[in-house]
Amino acid sequence: MSEPRKTVRIVSEQEFASRLRIVLQDYRLDDVGAVTGPGRSGAIAAVYTSPL
Repeated sequence: MSEPRKTVRIVSEQEFASRLRIVLQDYRLDDVGAVTGPGRSGAIAAVYTSPL
């Protein structure tokens, strides 16, 4: 049996940044010295996370 198709939608920069802040608020980021992301699209999340 095949898996159901997933819906794809475009996410605005504002929505992306807002959701990332919400997800990261549960983590202690005081002691973080550097932020890296996995290759390709993970680098975008790393850039948005670095100033937090």
